Amino acid sequence: MNEIEGQLGVQLFQYSGRGVKLTSNGEKLYQELFPTLLDVSATTKKLMLGFYSKKSIINIATDDAYFPDLASIISKIDSIESGILVDIKKYSNHLISDIICCTQADIFIG
Repeated sequence: MNEIEGQLGVQLFQYSGRGVKLTSNGEKLYQELFPTLLDVSATTKKLMLGFYSKKSIINIATDDAYFPDLASIISKIDSIESGILVDIKKYSNHLISDIICCTQADIFIG
């Protein structure tokens, strides 16, 4: 708080043995910024709802060496109810560096 007060050049809080109280400058700043904070929060919620209301696709690349049952495990996540689609591509005969560099995968499991 001291850093913020230093940057603004005004005291925002009054400290006492009973706690902390806003000064008149702190109250003015709060009144000015709080509506903006509410707008930002509302906009963020709308964006997130829009994102999650659409199907999200997670692209997974695997060499299938250590997780032969990966597809069956992931199928539990990949459902209409979850809102998440999972696309698993197996690259059994490829170098790991080729898989990582040349595929458009969100995750590589190997």
